Amino acid sequence: MKRSSLGKLQILVVFLFLSLFSQSNIYGQTQVRFDQLGFSHSETFNSILIDGYPINISPDLYYDSNHNGARLTSPSTVSFKIGDGSNIDFVSFNYKNDETSISFINIKAFRDGIELFNQTQNTTQLATPTQVALSFEFQNIDELVITGITNPSRFSLEALEIKPPTVPDSDADGFPDDIDLCPDTPSSQADTDADGYGDECDCELANAAINPGTIWYADADGDGFGNPDQTTTSCTQPSGFVSDA
Repeated sequence: MKRSSLGKLQILVVFLFLSLFSQSNIYGQTQVRFDQLGFSHSETFNSILIDGYPINISPDLYYDSNHNGARLTSPSTVSFKIGDGSNIDFVSFNYKNDETSISFINIKAFRDGIELFNQTQNTTQLATPTQVALSFEFQNIDELVITGITNPSRFSLEALEIKPPTVPDSDADGFPDDIDLCPDTPSSQADTDADGYGDECDCELANAAINPGTIWYADADGDGFGNPDQTTTSCTQPSGFVSDA
């Protein structure tokens, strides 16, 4: 093989690798299928990444290529917990259950260790097992726990999907308020003086110390030092206020 052809092949392999393992960073629900994460048969894992959110899994799961899904390494319970302290509002998971006798699972949702949701789901398959999707709408949860899996060798998880909390975009510029440098003014997110305020809503682009959040202190006695308990924020210095407390 010529060197140029080999180089093209290497680039293609890298592209396919990145395509397989990269996660979407858009706002909105994102699903991860366990058969698309590159696990080998019987490989164990205890974390995955969904939309940039680290999901810690306990106990370990293992990938079963015969069922294209993840199975439990120990009986009864599996926990999915957001690993960076974030919360989510939505979760969905797809599963298959080979059990033909009466079987139930219990779904619980928690925030900071407090149980907010508890529901029992009949998972019995009376015929050929097929994929079942369960979806739940939550408010600010950080952990999903599935219990009551009586026969882990016959229960497999096919996919997991989460949706981060909806963040408002007050100025409808495509940047959610929690990251928008000008949440009330449509902006390009340029920040010339790196003061945390976008150019479209900043006061002085050449002076990071002057911006809409600049604090001024009331100076009732005119000594040049203000009262730290009497403040206001403004782009310009108000009369009777100073910049030093």
